[in-house]
Amino acid sequence: MNPESFNLSIIEDLGTNIHNCAAVPPMAREQLDAVGAHEYFHYMLGMFAAQPGNEGPSTHLLDGTAPTNAETNIHFWRAVVDICGQLGLHQQKKGDTTYAYPRLRLIAPPLLIDRLSEFVRPRLPALADHLQNALNPNTVYEEALERKKVEITGTDVQDLMGWLYSEAQLGLNHGVVGQIQQWRPRKVGMFRHMGLAKEPA
Repeated sequence: MNPESFNLSIIEDLGTNIHNCAAVPPMAREQLDAVGAHEYFHYMLGMFAAQPGNEGPSTHLLDGTAPTNAETNIHFWRAVVDICGQLGLHQQKKGDTTYAYPRLRLIAPPLLIDRLSEFVRPRLPALADHLQNALNPNTVYEEALERKKVEITGTDVQDLMGWLYSEAQLGLNHGVVGQIQQWRPRKVGMFRHMGLAKEPA
């Protein structure tokens, strides 16, 4: 049996065990039925990886290797971004006019940001570079949490979240991602919006 089929069989067995366990809340069993064992468990792994308290000395070691195992899974990274991210259409005023643009703020352990950058690099190389730049020693560091802060805006947010949610049944941001995907920039610049008002002169 090859490793991939072996891993999948373990996931399927775990899914069956959870579904048949009376002690598991009905909502969890319903979610498992709806999304399938593969998505469910990779999403749960991502949520666990993103939880506070999983930081330590090893999370500061950036090895630059290609993603492997769970790091190659889109459901894993959707969970990480859902837990570590603050996603929305940011409102900004200029004079009497309010403009909106997509913004994602990630506050995550340096190692997770590094691994996410390697995951997105083949598809979104500019975003991968942006994530790597956030690991610079001079960038914002939440010392109390041992986490780095990185802000992503505009079409980069659309590209990332549209991709992460393209196959998603399980996730915390379905509604917000739908709004963000409808946003269209009127021009390159700080004030991008959803047609709420004319661009400032």
